[in-house]
Amino acid sequence: MGYYPPDYNEEWLAILCPIPIRTCPKKDVITHWWHASCGGRMKIGTHMNIVCTSCNHGNLWSNWLFKCSEHDFEPVRNKVDMHNALSRAINLHYISEDKVHVIETIMRKLFNY
Repeated sequence: MGYYPPDYNEEWLAILCPIPIRTCPKKDVITHWWHASCGGRMKIGTHMNIVCTSCNHGNLWSNWLFKCSEHDFEPVRNKVDMHNALSRAINLHYISEDKVHVIETIMRKLFNY
């Protein structure tokens, strides 16, 4: 993982959904995702990168580790768990009409990954 420079051909969506770890006791808690190193909010882009909005540390979604108060860092085991977590974001009222195509693109790419 490393610094992820802004890509003006990529569209972004703030991550507000459950953790993508099926065995996590908090797997149904909807929350913003936070970068453990700097505390910045995380976002996901249409190129399937997850990036910190504060320090621009980022990488492909499948390379991230996730933790909560119930467990230490764990990888996403499969794309189904990530799909289930992100699909919860679709139902949230804050996604405006101009962001619908962003989540559709992300879900389509994740499905074909």
